[in-house]
Amino acid sequence: MGRHLHETAFLIVTALFIPVQSRAQSPGQVSGAEAWLKTVPLTTDLQGYYHWRDFSGDSVRTNLYDAKGAAYGGEFTQRHTWIRTFNFNPALNFSEGNQPKESLLKYSNLAQMTVIGVFAPTTTAYNKDEVLYAVSGRKGAGSLVSRDKAVGQQGIESLNYGSTAGEDLLYSGSERQTAEVFKSTSPRIVSYIRAYAPVHSVWGEGRRATITTGTYRDGDVNFTTAFDKSLFGGGALNGYTPELIAYGRTLTPLERRQVETYLAIRYGITLNGSYYTGTGNLSWDRDESAAYHHRVTGIGRDDAGDLFQPLSTTSYEEAPRYSTEKTYDSFRDADPYGLPTSQRLLVMGTSSVPRSTRETVRWSTPTRDSIPPTTWASPRHRARSAPTASTSAHGVRSES
Repeated sequence: MGRHLHETAFLIVTALFIPVQSRAQSPGQVSGAEAWLKTVPLTTDLQGYYHWRDFSGDSVRTNLYDAKGAAYGGEFTQRHTWIRTFNFNPALNFSEGNQPKESLLKYSNLAQMTVIGVFAPTTTAYNKDEVLYAVSGRKGAGSLVSRDKAVGQQGIESLNYGSTAGEDLLYSGSERQTAEVFKSTSPRIVSYIRAYAPVHSVWGEGRRATITTGTYRDGDVNFTTAFDKSLFGGGALNGYTPELIAYGRTLTPLERRQVETYLAIRYGITLNGSYYTGTGNLSWDRDESAAYHHRVTGIGRDDAGDLFQPLSTTSYEEAPRYSTEKTYDSFRDADPYGLPTSQRLLVMGTSSVPRSTRETVRWSTPTRDSIPPTTWASPRHRARSAPTASTSAHGVRSES
């Protein structure tokens, strides 16, 4: 474990002081994304509107549905009062307006694809199947991904990945978790890989595809595949989608884990597996750190991977403070970037207990905020000589 900890610390420190490299950015340093859609402010006004901006370089825009096609329609933007932040990063709610939102990809039909996104269902519909997104490219070869399954030309595929690669977003009585634990572990990362055989016609095939978020609508002009809504329901995800990344190829297992690590660090999500840096090196070993693999968070910078997380929190909170509830946003009162006022003072202090046994950090706010003082206890292993520390949300692990 110590070997990996030293390497991680070195990578973070060098990223802070080495000049930005000239290479293009890519999520987790995995290049070739056809669309890299991330929630950002529409202007410099952080209290204004937000949208999905494409960081792939292809200028993909997410428009409201238009019967003439995905290239038409006004851009979907959302007032900041609708958005939610996870680990201090904003997320859109595509259920607003009850209509599809279309993103046109111009250079790939996604016949072979890997789509990885972050989805955070609210607790009010934790056991209801809803649409995450749908993809249409090659004629008759569309796919629709819901919270529980993928529906496509080849039938229905389950999204229950298992204990090493993730799970779906729909709660059922057969889950290994209780309903309360399931609600507290939203958002989650969903990775979907699909590959159809290549077409060898002399006429070739189209190179465009449409990714639809929000509700699925019968007769959508962008789809050549009709989906039976009785298999999944046509409603939009009642929740938040901060980021979606689409590749026109199947990623390798390591590449997929690099992208998932980038998303997990950015949005305060705990992966079921290990974490990898953008260069493919192991940074957090799931097996070696099993006792500490809860509410995993990270702080660091990766310029080539467009990751700058100078502060972090977990997005996994218990009742009633679920992270998907607006009242318990990672920004106070769900007011992004709200400035301090004379009405509020935050004070922190530590206990006098020797740090080799137990350390307590106490946060206190004025009573007018109706927030009682909170005590956070961080258990520590007794440090021996020259300890190496690896922080986690449950405390500090010390090793010699």
